[in-house]
Amino acid sequence: MVAILFRTLDVLRMYDLPAIMTGGSNNTTTLSILVVQQIRQGFNSAAALSTITFITIFLVAFVFVRFLGANAVESATTNE
Repeated sequence: MVAILFRTLDVLRMYDLPAIMTGGSNNTTTLSILVVQQIRQGFNSAAALSTITFITIFLVAFVFVRFLGANAVESATTNE
């Protein structure tokens, strides 16, 4: 379950492979590449895109942890 969560988060923040392998040809882009392009033009829309990326990653992680039963902290139960 944790591996699926990490792979999903990796997909959302992928930048290096498409940027290096295609260089943006054929309109190849990801959300991270779009943020970097907007930083080069100005910070206003880049800040908004970065916030959208953070919220999306947070919601995906929340859904995985909350609804699919990932338990990061084990509750201590004692049998006496």
